[in-house]
Amino acid sequence: MDPAEVLMEEAKARQKPILEAAARGDSEIQRFFSGTTALVTGGTGFLGKLLIEKLIRSCDVKKIYVISRAKKGMSSKDRISALLKDCVFDTLREANPDFGNKIEPVEGDVAELQLGLSVQSWDTIAKKVDVIFHMAATTRFDETLRQATLINVRGTREILALAKQCKNLRSFVYVSTAYCQATRDRIKSEVLEHIYPSPIYPDALIGMAESMGDERLVSITKELIDGWPNTYTFTKAVAEELVRSNIGDLPACVVRPPVVLGAYTEPSPGWIDPSCVYGVTGWLLTALIGAAHVVLIENIDACVAPADFVTNAVIASAVETRNRHDNDDKQLKVYTISSGSSFNLVTTSKIIRSDRMKSLVSPKSVWYCWGVETSNKFIFWLLYWMLHYIPAYIVDSLFFLLRLKLPEGIPSVVKVYTKMYKMTSILSYFLTNEWTFKDDNTVALYHKLSSTDKLLFNFNIKPLLLEDYFMTYCLGIRKYIIKDNLKNTKKGVRMQFWFKIANFLYFAMFGYIVFKFFYTLYNISNIL
Repeated sequence: MDPAEVLMEEAKARQKPILEAAARGDSEIQRFFSGTTALVTGGTGFLGKLLIEKLIRSCDVKKIYVISRAKKGMSSKDRISALLKDCVFDTLREANPDFGNKIEPVEGDVAELQLGLSVQSWDTIAKKVDVIFHMAATTRFDETLRQATLINVRGTREILALAKQCKNLRSFVYVSTAYCQATRDRIKSEVLEHIYPSPIYPDALIGMAESMGDERLVSITKELIDGWPNTYTFTKAVAEELVRSNIGDLPACVVRPPVVLGAYTEPSPGWIDPSCVYGVTGWLLTALIGAAHVVLIENIDACVAPADFVTNAVIASAVETRNRHDNDDKQLKVYTISSGSSFNLVTTSKIIRSDRMKSLVSPKSVWYCWGVETSNKFIFWLLYWMLHYIPAYIVDSLFFLLRLKLPEGIPSVVKVYTKMYKMTSILSYFLTNEWTFKDDNTVALYHKLSSTDKLLFNFNIKPLLLEDYFMTYCLGIRKYIIKDNLKNTKKGVRMQFWFKIANFLYFAMFGYIVFKFFYTLYNISNIL
């Protein structure tokens, strides 16, 4: 068996006690959800599909309504049909091949008024839904303020209006982000578990997005979001205030996940959605295949979490919110999921490029896996040109002169590295700054769980071993994004040997060219 497959099988052994406990069905959280009907917005997204899988596999819910819009020529039903074939449901499919009968697609659009629902769909949800998980959001950091507002803020207003009409609502969970309050003035400070004052009244921002012209809105965006790095975190902060001011008497809570990475255990070790390649996972991917060799990071502790831990916290918070409401505690609580000092960025980067990781390298790697970490933006820019752009121009030129074609979907190597540079620039705010995310409410919630629920719905990140987790995560990237089936690892290792020699030759040639260039300049200056 391939070495990568051996490690993945060892990781799968962690599932056994969880699956056995789930089969008993006697935990408090399982009893709460058994027979309930849930509504999930954002159900076709990374965390949404993971939540749906967990609710059906472990909680025996009656039905889950999933709001989705027509997209790329596919109707809402077509998108849900495609969703059911996703590998995220493989474990569930083995145990319950008919699990899809519990998922009910509802055509709608969170960016539209009344969520784009028909009158019939609105009424059906209001009559039947017991629990609402509002996870839909645009997570693009470079999204326009208008679109980010319509989805993240107005969409939240519309789902709250629907929640207030639900006759049997037991719990409402709004999924925000830990970084919505990670503003520039709080760098190296604490971010508490409470709703901070909004930078703008939610209704005012919605009004601007609905009525203001494109040119005017774009022109004021930078000033409006001052203190926040992008429209995503800004609009999520405004949406939290909207929840606080509009929740009324509903049993509700806010969950703030950090940067969400691949699963640790469920539904399978390392599981990660391909849509995640535009974030931190994309950076890891390029490092794992030898495409990226320099990263702009500080020696700081990052706030990250495995995806399955986030899902577990979201589910547990729904139950606790109902319990508090029944005990006359109607305060809107915030649950921040924090890894504390468990995940150091520089240490993580070294693990990814360690000898152990190189012994598990993918046969689809494109160059020698090595890299440099720097916190200096000028040095980063200089190294990026030397290690990325210059080789990219050389490769593109060779392909052009030899009339060869690049792999499908790659217009040019230079354009690929330009996208990577843009991604790094966008992420740099979070990779070079540090905040202390307080998680007292979340820790207290975890300690309230029974021993069975702590096993079934674990979200205690701090005991995780950094190297152990990232080995699983990187193998997950190989399996679910690179898609090499965790085969031919020894071939990948052999390729690394030759890539290492080629890498040495490149630097020798590059150094010689630079030397000759400056030597020539020196001689010319002496002649003049």
